[in-house]
Amino acid sequence: MTVPRFLRIATSVLAALLLMNTVQAQPVPGQSDTAASFSCELASTEVEIMICQNGELARLDRMVSFRYHELLKQSADPIAVRDEERQWLREQRDPCQTESCLQNVYRQRFYDLNKEIFQQQIAARQQAALALSAANHPVTPLALAQPPVRKHKRQPLAASQAEDAAANTDASAADAESTGEAPVQRTASATAFSAASQPADAANTTTPEQPLSEWDKMLDDVTHLLVIASVISFFVLLGMGVTDRVVIFYDSKDLSFSILSVIGYPLLWVFHRFMESWLFSHLLLLLAVVVSMYSIIRTFTSAIRHNGPVLGIVVGIFKVLISFMGILILFLAGVRASQRDSTTKDVLIAALMGGIVGYVFYLLVNGPEVEDRRKYETWEKAEQRREQNTRRNAESNTSREQHARQERESTRDFDATSAPGTRRWFDVLGVPENATMEVIHRAYRQLMSQYHPDKTASLGPELRELAERKAKEINAAFDHVRKRHGMAS
Repeated sequence: MTVPRFLRIATSVLAALLLMNTVQAQPVPGQSDTAASFSCELASTEVEIMICQNGELARLDRMVSFRYHELLKQSADPIAVRDEERQWLREQRDPCQTESCLQNVYRQRFYDLNKEIFQQQIAARQQAALALSAANHPVTPLALAQPPVRKHKRQPLAASQAEDAAANTDASAADAESTGEAPVQRTASATAFSAASQPADAANTTTPEQPLSEWDKMLDDVTHLLVIASVISFFVLLGMGVTDRVVIFYDSKDLSFSILSVIGYPLLWVFHRFMESWLFSHLLLLLAVVVSMYSIIRTFTSAIRHNGPVLGIVVGIFKVLISFMGILILFLAGVRASQRDSTTKDVLIAALMGGIVGYVFYLLVNGPEVEDRRKYETWEKAEQRREQNTRRNAESNTSREQHARQERESTRDFDATSAPGTRRWFDVLGVPENATMEVIHRAYRQLMSQYHPDKTASLGPELRELAERKAKEINAAFDHVRKRHGMAS
């Protein structure tokens, strides 16, 4: 029994809606009673209560507080730093009503505090270096205002500043660990700030980029062509799969193996991260590798078995890509719909995307349809060959009948031109009717050697007349055979 297509669409959309609502109803991970930088017992505003109830927000609050106090110690104007902090709390943090808004505000604040700290550190080092240089090499005030430019020494200075920033970052991390705070990764930020804080003319000392060689240009062109060909192939295979031209997913089991080849290893790897036992965690990791490899082999084997070697490999790659894209779309839609600030519109959009992805997968499970189509095409080709053979046989029979009719007419003409009471040509020559030309020619020579006028010259008049009439009959029969076979008379 075939289920109507519209019913399958409705089922896919309904299942996606239920899935999205289920994901949204689940508790958000990371909610715990982790302490923030302030006392949660004295929390009075909604923002402070939200920070105390969310572990990620509490961690961000501790990180920002740590960097704020570090900037307060290093700043030459701590009053301005305090005023800036109060302004940030009043204008940016407190107006937030959702966790995502608070996370963005805290991350931006952490970034800004890091930037100010490193800028102050770099400025202090530059002042110290300038004071040291002035102490070792006394110069005039004009020279201090315009120091000589030495381009070959600027690059090492920039490198030393980057090393100082990295060392200062490591020291800050060590201080954070000594104070019991959570360690913060700042190496990338320190490198970025140190590079951004270099003088403008230091950038001019960098080596200009070399132009691309012909080989590099050719590689770029080939890469672009491969990308374009891959995109075109993807959509072509998608269209061929939807229109039942090639077998994409033979059945639901084949679809399951394709999806498992994409999510099998990441899913088990996530479980492996939460296991405390070293042995069981590595066994689970090994199981993830085995499951993924087995699923990939099954995916490509099915594609090659139903589409041939070359097309099967292409279809196997397409199956892995379409499975990865579908799972990624569903995951992103589920994450968006499960956030606390999501609206009904987000849930409906996520459900619609899930329904579309499910319907595309349903259309690509087309093994029986493609087999039926191929059987019909094979039957149609066999019918066409049968009709051609029948037409060819009919034409052959018609030509055979025409040939037989011509033979009968020629035989009738021979009999009409022959003397009354004479026999047919094959009776005259003494050969079968279907005898070959070689046999007929040999029989003709034997008969003519008997009835030739030179052989009967010594006989009586009646016998010579009979032999002459017999010779004429033999010649007429042989001429008739030669005409039948297309020979000149």
